[in-house]
Amino acid sequence: MLINWLACKAIKVEQVTLYFPVRGHSFLPCDRLFGRISQDLKVKDTILEPTEYHEVFVRHCTQVHVLNKEWHVHDWKSAAQKIYKPLNGLQEMKRVIISKTRSTVSVACEVSYLGETGEAKNMLKARKTHKMVKLDLVNAQRSVPDAKYKDVVNLLKVT
Repeated sequence: MLINWLACKAIKVEQVTLYFPVRGHSFLPCDRLFGRISQDLKVKDTILEPTEYHEVFVRHCTQVHVLNKEWHVHDWKSAAQKIYKPLNGLQEMKRVIISKTRSTVSVACEVSYLGETGEAKNMLKARKTHKMVKLDLVNAQRSVPDAKYKDVVNLLKVT
């Protein structure tokens, strides 16, 4: 997604560097907020409707955007698989450097936070361009199998 943005939409940005911190060592404000929301959700016995989640989020956030009303999810994974080569070994990387020149966007992966040892590669497949990416909307409504639906209804019955 970032490769496509840099190639097609970014005007003045020439390079983006992604840093992947060591897992478990983040003390960002979003982590604290997630913890407070998790505590509020633990208090609730059952949550039957998405609006119950929205009520909890509103208590902690200034804005809550509702899926398929104020924003939509696009299927970048399927679209990218048709246009871009896979990026192997991403789990071990500490940095990913995406650079744009006049005609290409290249990606270099680094296993350390300092130094540049990785070779930058063009991620486009043969005879593909960045503008060929066609995005489909992801269906936000998930259907529940009949057997699971019956089980849930039986569990919620008051006897």
